[in-house]
Amino acid sequence: MAFHVLCFCVDELTESLVPQIDRVVDTLIPFLKWYHDPPVADAKAIRIAAASAMPKILNSATEVVEYSDPEDYDQNMQYVETLSNKVKCALEEASDLEPDKEVRLKMYDAVIMEKARACHVLCFFVDNLTELFVPKIEQVVDTLVPFLKWYHDPPVADTLVADARYCAKAIRIAAASAMSKLVRLAVENNQAEGHSESYVNQLSQCLRHALKEAYDEEFDPEVYPKMWDSWNECKQVLP
Repeated sequence: MAFHVLCFCVDELTESLVPQIDRVVDTLIPFLKWYHDPPVADAKAIRIAAASAMPKILNSATEVVEYSDPEDYDQNMQYVETLSNKVKCALEEASDLEPDKEVRLKMYDAVIMEKARACHVLCFFVDNLTELFVPKIEQVVDTLVPFLKWYHDPPVADTLVADARYCAKAIRIAAASAMSKLVRLAVENNQAEGHSESYVNQLSQCLRHALKEAYDEEFDPEVYPKMWDSWNECKQVLP
């Protein structure tokens, strides 16, 4: 009973739940590996509900960061990143041990949604923080470039739920869109950060190469035009 009330609160009272996020996560994580011998339907439903709640909790935490004072971004982002790693590790560990295929896919779905959330947060900062974000360009590039070729595992691709399939696509689109914005940020702020022209050129070439490589391997007709557009924008910003 208490578990279902908690999951209801996660679904319906996201903002009110924010001050209690740590306690909620610590309460839900053990339920990811809550089994019953012999197996019963409720145990399976509890594990699915716990997995489904995790991305919602992290989204609530992320929204607080996005609407907070820019001076608090670093501190708040560090908190969300720590929380995100904790949740992701718990989901991956539970997924490795999960005997039920349906539950395992729900956990995998939650991991994909968490990756999409992390990618969204980075793109939000690229769009909104401009010069405040410039010192973190290299760190963001290292994080986002692998997402250009982030696919779900082929053995499970056909059985993934629609949300997971959509998130995997959204991750690649968001990462591609961020590339040209990062180049523009570097070009507009290179002198303020003490970066040489050769540094900015090297960054542009690196991102264009990553986009071209991902474009050549991309199979989704909705994704590769976004990659091509971003490649062209990079070239226009810095030929």
